[in-house]
Amino acid sequence: MLAVICGLNSYGAATRKHYDYDEPDKHMGDYISACVAILVISSLIVAIFILLFLGPLSGVLGLSQGWILAGVLYAVGNFVVQLRLRQWQVRKKPIKYGQFQISQSALNAGFSLFLVVIIAIGVDGRLIGITSAMILFGGFGALLLWRDNLLRFSWQPTLMKDALSFSVPLLPHFIGGFLLLTVDRAVISSVLGLEAAGHYMVAMQLALALNLLLQSIHKAYVPWLFERIKRDSSEEKRQIIKGTYIYFLGLAVI
Repeated sequence: MLAVICGLNSYGAATRKHYDYDEPDKHMGDYISACVAILVISSLIVAIFILLFLGPLSGVLGLSQGWILAGVLYAVGNFVVQLRLRQWQVRKKPIKYGQFQISQSALNAGFSLFLVVIIAIGVDGRLIGITSAMILFGGFGALLLWRDNLLRFSWQPTLMKDALSFSVPLLPHFIGGFLLLTVDRAVISSVLGLEAAGHYMVAMQLALALNLLLQSIHKAYVPWLFERIKRDSSEEKRQIIKGTYIYFLGLAVI
């Protein structure tokens, strides 16, 4: 939930904005800096709110105060990681995209397994693995953006307003997605217990194996789609719509 609020998903606006520029590499640095400014401001507001209500939040959520605060750092790292990945996506650089994401996943899984299995510190080990991997790769992603001249220290209120005009109307969609992913677990754990919720999550992860294929298709499809939308050809738009219906039919058959 914090990952939705911190930055207000403005990295999606940066993905779309790439196609508005004829020479995106000259202009995207300022736009991405505006998105990072949104991230900093929104994260500070969230952190202050959490600090003010840390005790009650800890009681309601059943989490220690330290892990609630760590959630803000995780959200910040996640934003930068998504920003870096999506800029590779729109530039059609799947190898760099894959190397970065797989390395992050490997650190996440490896560190978690070490802390849970070898050190045997339980659920905290898994939380440490997830959070530390995201924070480290968030910092690494920021360095890579800086190296590629896609991150500058500049104040761009006009560009911030443009990014928010795209991302804020999508917040109900992202919050709805968060609820869809969590309400089922909350109901099962409250009615049947945590053990049943754990079994349910294992089964659901197996059922979502097809999602690996669908996400790969989607990541390749987005740059292709936006390039054609920018050309504004009625014939190409009709082909996109027909292709979409065929794709939906294929998914239904699968």
